[in-house]
Amino acid sequence: MGLHLAPLLLALAPVPPQAAAETPAQEFQRVGRELYENENPFIGAGPRRALERQLEDSALALEKRLELQAQLGKEYLKAAEVERALALLEKTMELARASAPGLVQRLHRQLGLAYLRQAEQQNCVARHNADCCIFPLKDGAIHTQREPALKAREHYLALLEKTPEDREALWLLNLTAM
Repeated sequence: MGLHLAPLLLALAPVPPQAAAETPAQEFQRVGRELYENENPFIGAGPRRALERQLEDSALALEKRLELQAQLGKEYLKAAEVERALALLEKTMELARASAPGLVQRLHRQLGLAYLRQAEQQNCVARHNADCCIFPLKDGAIHTQREPALKAREHYLALLEKTPEDREALWLLNLTAM
């Protein structure tokens, strides 16, 4: 009998006053912000904040610091903080060349992707038009800001020098030429 009363009691419970109704766009933005700002270890800012806290430890060994910086650069890129990702990944690459050669290939991959993202933002987003991202690329889809794609190209060539069978790097290298 008690189970049958639960829905009735819930229906009679006072409803807290609500603020002005959100538009669907506002609701999506709010939900997105809430998801991003949570401490979920898999999505949002949680992984980034955890990495930033670990990097505050001045006693970290250099190789561990570089590994964490590479991970943090990837998190910045996932959060669309492209310039921040590039700055950190470039700094990490400089140090890794001398101190952590095993990390260099992964950094080439991450930097290639970050520069492709920058190329996309400078060309496809900032100059969006009906031709953008439609293959074969022509007219308005051709990038006018070439520098980021050329930098991505350098990183994919470096990857392919060591692993010529890397089909992902080969495909992304082809994209840098378009």
